[in-house]
Amino acid sequence: MKTGDRVRELDRQMSMIGRYFANARRGFRDSDMTGPQFFLLRTLRDEGPRTICRLADSMFLNQATVSNLVIPLDERGYVVKERDTSDRRLIRVAITSDGVTALEGIERDRFDRLENLLSGVNSGDLDEILRIMKVITSSLGSENPGEGV
Repeated sequence: MKTGDRVRELDRQMSMIGRYFANARRGFRDSDMTGPQFFLLRTLRDEGPRTICRLADSMFLNQATVSNLVIPLDERGYVVKERDTSDRRLIRVAITSDGVTALEGIERDRFDRLENLLSGVNSGDLDEILRIMKVITSSLGSENPGEGV
């Protein structure tokens, strides 16, 4: 198979997986959270409190988009916004315990769906998929696909 054909097939396979998860977003519909808000909360939980700028970099989004994602999460009590102690011009965002609870509920649903999707994959193949995904995601930091979004 030629490289171009491989890239097209990889794109097709990734699109199919993406559609599976897009169609399986019942967990998001049953909550008051969108997909991007979920990923923002996950970033805060995993990386700790962040400025809007650092959140934008972590999520491959622009600062205005991240600011708009934070507003409803703050209103629901899922995050808190505080002035940075070293630079009062900066706003630092942190996840709250209510935010962690909401995030964990949606994660349980996502993990169940992923486990179901992968139930027919043997452990050796699963290890290989994970290894390859790590290779791919390690290059994301240098690519920044969301720049300018």
